Amino acid sequence: MHKLIAAFFILLTIVLAGTSVSFADGDAQWFDAMEGSAEVAEESGKTFSDHLVFAPVPMVNPTLGAGLIGVGMYMHPEEDFGNTEKSEDNATRQSISGAAAMLSTNKSWMTGVFHKGFYANDRFRGTAYLAYGEFNLKYYGTGDDSFLRDRPLKYSANITAFQPTFMMKVSDNWFLGPKYTIFNWDLGVDLSKLHPVLPSINRSFTTAGAGLAAEWDTTDHSVYATKGGRFELDLIDYGDTWGGDFDYAKSTMNYAHYFGLSEKLVLASRADLNLSTGSTPFFDMPFLHLRGFPYAKYIDKQSASIQGELRYELSKKWATNVFGGLGWIGETPDELLKRPVIPTGGFGVRYLIAEEQKMYLGMDVAFGPGSQAVYFRVGEWF
Repeated sequence: MHKLIAAFFILLTIVLAGTSVSFADGDAQWFDAMEGSAEVAEESGKTFSDHLVFAPVPMVNPTLGAGLIGVGMYMHPEEDFGNTEKSEDNATRQSISGAAAMLSTNKSWMTGVFHKGFYANDRFRGTAYLAYGEFNLKYYGTGDDSFLRDRPLKYSANITAFQPTFMMKVSDNWFLGPKYTIFNWDLGVDLSKLHPVLPSINRSFTTAGAGLAAEWDTTDHSVYATKGGRFELDLIDYGDTWGGDFDYAKSTMNYAHYFGLSEKLVLASRADLNLSTGSTPFFDMPFLHLRGFPYAKYIDKQSASIQGELRYELSKKWATNVFGGLGWIGETPDELLKRPVIPTGGFGVRYLIAEEQKMYLGMDVAFGPGSQAVYFRVGEWF
C-alpha cells in the first residue's frame, strides 16, 4: 500500500534516510564520504568505529508477520558536512548514514540505504532513501466499510523506491526545498484462489512526482526531542511529466510537539492530515500513521489522525512509554470527520543503544479495532 511496507520505511525515515546523489555515482561518493569521516573522527580522538551503531531489530507486525530487520548506521561527527566543530546546533542535529535489510516469515524481504544530513551549520538539510523489496501483502479495500475488510485479497508487490529531499533555511526555523519521489510497482494477484476459473494477473506501474517540501523546526534534538515543535509539509504533483503512469496530487502535513514535563518524563503529540486528488492508485493512497493494525488496512483518498505518547526514563538505559491515537479516513476532505473514528493505543519498553545520540531500540504492543500488533523499531515513532 501507500509507500508500501510502511513498517520498513517508517524505520528508515525515523532512523532516517539515503543520499541526494544519483544511484550511478552514489557508491563512489558514499565510500569517499566514509573515508573522510573516518579521518575527521580519528583527529578528534574518536575512531571510525566509535561512530558506528549496529542493531538487529526483531519484527512482529500484522502486515508482514515475524522477521528481522538489520540496521547499520554511521553517526556522523558534529563537524562533518561543513559544520563548525562543537557548534550548539550541530550537537543536537545528528547526521546519519546507513543501510538496512528486512526478512519476514511471509517470505517478504527488503534492503536499502539511507542518509539524513545537516549541512553548513544547519543552513541546509537533506534526506533520501534508495530501496528494493519483494512483499506478500493483503488488500483490504478502500474506506472504513470495505467488504474486503474481513476477507482481504492477497497479492504480491515487488517495489523499487527512490526519494530524495533537499531543503535550505529560508528564515529562523523554516526550511524549504524540492522533493522527488519515484516508485516502481510490480503487482501480482492470483484470482484462482477465489475461484478456479479466474486467472492470475501481473501488472507493472510507476508512480513518480515532484514538488516542494517545507519544515518548521524548533525541537531541541533531531533524534529524541523533549521540547519544541516540528511542522512538515509536502506538496507533490504526480504524472507522466515526472515519469509516472498516474495523474494525481498529494499534500501531506504533520505537526509534532514535545513537552518536557520533568527531567525523565516527556509528552509527545502529533497530528497528521493527508489529502489526495485525481486518479490516486490504491497502492499510494493516504494511510493512517497509527499503531495497532496492518498499515494498509485503512486507506482512502483522505486521512487524518491525532496521537499522544508519554515517555518515561526508568534508568540510564531503560525507558517505557504509553500511547493512544484516533484516526479517520474518507473519500473527500469534508467526509473525514463524518466517518467512524478508528481508535488505537498501547504501551512499550525501550533500551538505549546509543547514549550520545539518545537513540533507543524499542518494542511496542499496540491495539486497534479487532486487531493487535507488536512493533520493534530503532528511534522514536514520531
